[in-house]
Amino acid sequence: MQMVLPSEIAWAHRHSLGALRFGIEGSEKLYTVVDGEPLAMLPNDLVLTPNWTWHDHHNDGDRPGIWLDVLDVRSLRSLNQLFFEPLARRCSRNARSSATT
Repeated sequence: MQMVLPSEIAWAHRHSLGALRFGIEGSEKLYTVVDGEPLAMLPNDLVLTPNWTWHDHHNDGDRPGIWLDVLDVRSLRSLNQLFFEPLARRCSRNARSSATT
């Protein structure tokens, strides 16, 4: 489970893990930006984050946003392929052009 509080941004990053996110609690003001594309996370929504894509999580609402994260940690750990990179700036909305490196 992951939670983003009102007015909070989980800073932009990318990792070798692919992620499935299932919305539990949220509103149209809770969203994830994946490779520059904002995706709402309402209850029962599914948001896919492919491996090595820039992403961040935003909560512009007035209540906590909660979702279930499902990541392929075990398989990548067994292959010794866990990588993480933070983005030099806070948000990834324009990160698509810098994701080529």
